[in-house]
Amino acid sequence: MINDDLNQIRGVVKEEVNTALEPVVKKLDTLWEQTVKLTENMTEVQEDLDAQKVTLNQIAVNTENNKDNISKLNKRVGNLEDQAGIVLPLELTIAR
Repeated sequence: MINDDLNQIRGVVKEEVNTALEPVVKKLDTLWEQTVKLTENMTEVQEDLDAQKVTLNQIAVNTENNKDNISKLNKRVGNLEDQAGIVLPLELTIAR
């Protein structure tokens, strides 16, 4: 008789606890789904960022090469202008 009463009490307590936990479990499931979506989105953002970094590095290298080439051309043209006696207006001078 005592075992039956204990089992009945256990059953009621278990049912009450499960009922009380249902909203918490639902909220946790929702939060987990959102976390998974955010993780997927972050992965996509990171992939895009990595691709942009590669492109930006290429632009930086190209810019540096162009800067070097402009300096070389400026020196060559400057020598030719000096030999020819050409005086450049200030607005045509290459800024350094």
